Amino acid sequence: ERVLAYYRHLFPALFSSGVECSPVKDMNREEFLMMIRRGWESQPEEFNYECKVEGTIPREISGTFYRNGPGLLDVYGTPLVHPIDGDGMVCAISLKDGRANFMSKYVATHEYKAEKTKQKCLYRGMMGTPPAEGWAESLQQYLDAPTPFTIPKFKNPSNTNVYYWGGKLLACWESGLPYCLNPGTLETIGKDTLGGALDKANCLAAHFRYDSKRNLLVTFSLRLSIKGLPSLYIHEFDENWNLVRQQKHQ
Repeated sequence: ERVLAYYRHLFPALFSSGVECSPVKDMNREEFLMMIRRGWESQPEEFNYECKVEGTIPREISGTFYRNGPGLLDVYGTPLVHPIDGDGMVCAISLKDGRANFMSKYVATHEYKAEKTKQKCLYRGMMGTPPAEGWAESLQQYLDAPTPFTIPKFKNPSNTNVYYWGGKLLACWESGLPYCLNPGTLETIGKDTLGGALDKANCLAAHFRYDSKRNLLVTFSLRLSIKGLPSLYIHEFDENWNLVRQQKHQ
């Protein structure tokens, strides 16, 4: 009932009997719940295909629309505590010459590749998803690491945002380094410190603002600390990813 109330609040028009062709007006409660439950299913497959278009797309419209979000709601049988712990799947819809193409690909983070190799959940999610390994495997992971600091405290799913600036396509999470992707193929290139601008913060928040007056990208990093004060870094980049200005606040 809470789920139904939530969707009635978000999409009241869908539940209005006066709306023609409403997708839910003829559904019973069980059918509706089955429909919205699809949004909580994992999508392990990646796609690349030309879209079937109803009508026509103006040929003068050309470009690519990118989106990012959790694609896996379980990790090889381990259910996630919250979708925010899910690995990021970047989707792209490209328009050119009146045609549309859809492509999706997972961000090949260090954690995603390691879990794919082991076929099990290895890392703790920030929202509370526990790893499937036992104490012996945790100890072995600790012993195999070059230093204890190379073992991530939380998984970086790189699933919160994706944006293009200065020739780079970045997939971001709030508390880790961004991953640079190939804008045309969505292949993962690797972690990016943005020319060393993120060396001290070692993370980049997923959200940004565009300064249209100065043609600058404004981003920030929040570095938390248990022993000391948290640090807030504000970065300003030009269109070539040159760091124009950086502020640090504690």
